Amino acid sequence: MASLIITGIVAANLLQVRRAPDDLPLRAALAGVSCLLLSVLVNIPEIRLVLDGFQLGIAKLFVNLVTILCSYFVLAFFLYSIEGQAAVHRTRRQRLLVLLVCTVLTITWFLAPPDVRGAPADLVNGYNMQARIFVLTALVYMAYTMARALRLVRRYIRAAVSTHVRLGIRLFYSSLHVLIIGAVLKAGTILLQGAGISIDTPLLRILNSGYLIFVQIGISAFAVGLGYPLIASMIVGIPVWIRHRGSYRRLETLWRMLNEEFPELTLSGGSEPQRRRRAGWLRIHRGYYRRVIEIRDRLILLAPYFTRETADRARTNGAAAGLSGSDLGAFVQASLIVHALESKHLGCAGGKHRPVSGRGWT
Repeated sequence: MASLIITGIVAANLLQVRRAPDDLPLRAALAGVSCLLLSVLVNIPEIRLVLDGFQLGIAKLFVNLVTILCSYFVLAFFLYSIEGQAAVHRTRRQRLLVLLVCTVLTITWFLAPPDVRGAPADLVNGYNMQARIFVLTALVYMAYTMARALRLVRRYIRAAVSTHVRLGIRLFYSSLHVLIIGAVLKAGTILLQGAGISIDTPLLRILNSGYLIFVQIGISAFAVGLGYPLIASMIVGIPVWIRHRGSYRRLETLWRMLNEEFPELTLSGGSEPQRRRRAGWLRIHRGYYRRVIEIRDRLILLAPYFTRETADRARTNGAAAGLSGSDLGAFVQASLIVHALESKHLGCAGGKHRPVSGRGWT
């Protein structure tokens, strides 16, 4: 279930990055949730068995490395979001620290005995020096990044305008506290084992169990906090998408009539078949606004051909046919446009300029 939720978050982030490839916060968010997805997938028993078939414990090493990267990208996301381009140099320095941490984890993992490599964080392996260094290094770095992120998240919450974003970030903020508590509990367990405390001591088992519980709660809240604003905004946007999709299709005939008369006013961006494909499920908003702009530009050039006589005659004919309100207005607009196109072909302007309201044709 968690993998499905995180996959949906990754897909939503990927779409946003495709629309704004130079947006640094979006790229950092995509990288962070992608690392989170990888760690969840590798923890699936079938996938873990396949990886461990190459080298026992390689799956556990991979999970810890991508978790470190996830922590870095979370910090980078908030740095980019709050400080913008000024955060580029700071994130570069952070990359050196990430490289150092990953190097220490990899070396200690290779130096550990084979039976320890498969589960260095297990309570039974806490008496091995390599396992303690491995776990403490990962815990210290993640606690460091989460503590730094907490200060940035508080500023981000105050600056957030959307209710969905504010709620999601507050949940994310709470998840960081929970994860830090879990890291402290595990670090305490490791230090007690390093001091020679027996594994049968109740305190050790309580601390380790608390660590496992807090990590599970923290990761779940972390994923929901990241995904809630995206999913909520998509759900809220469904009625707008339906409305734009319907308007886009209804404007098809009008757009084609005007496009045949003014093909030079077509906005750049490929041929009509290509634009129609782009205005599908994922790009309907862009296609709708593009079509509205192209129609409006052409109506401005048709304005000299609009006449009051045509409008009055259309209004009389429409009323005689039983039309009223918005239907009558749309009929008058359509009559004006058709008459203007005919007048343009004949080369005769209608005299006084009469701008057209966009209400009828949208």
